[in-house]
Amino acid sequence: RADKCLCPMFVLSGNRHCFSLGPFHSSEDKNEIQALLEDVSANIIERETLALVEKGYWVYMPPYESLLEANQALLSLQALGLKDIGVIYNGEWKNAISLGYFLRQENALRRQKDLEDRNFAPRIRVQRQSETRYWLDYEQSPGAALVSIDMQDRPNDFMRRSLPCPEQNPFE
Repeated sequence: RADKCLCPMFVLSGNRHCFSLGPFHSSEDKNEIQALLEDVSANIIERETLALVEKGYWVYMPPYESLLEANQALLSLQALGLKDIGVIYNGEWKNAISLGYFLRQENALRRQKDLEDRNFAPRIRVQRQSETRYWLDYEQSPGAALVSIDMQDRPNDFMRRSLPCPEQNPFE
């Protein structure tokens, strides 16, 4: 793809130079950049880490003492014009009322404030999920052009940073 170019900036000389690139959010993206890095490095190490990623915001009324109380509260909420809400009938959240799942925090906070203004006490629970992140650590080959990466379409957490090069075996 044209948006993933490694463009020469200048040539490194002298001491060893090592870098870390990432995180990549997919192995395909990592593999594409790794193929381009092979032109400037013979030593590329792949790493994986886990990131806890916010997936959404659940707005809810905490569990009521009984199903009767939960249903009464549900009717009061529906009388305010709320739709797509419901009582949870089993499990850890039995007798709680789900008031919506929002991808954006601002929308969840808006729902919460609207109900607080109407004398309800909803809560927000952040839904998180572990996702794999991929990294490429590499040593720039002596005399190879230092590369720059087009950052325009990269996630906000993507970076390239210098890192200490691993110790070399003097007998190699």
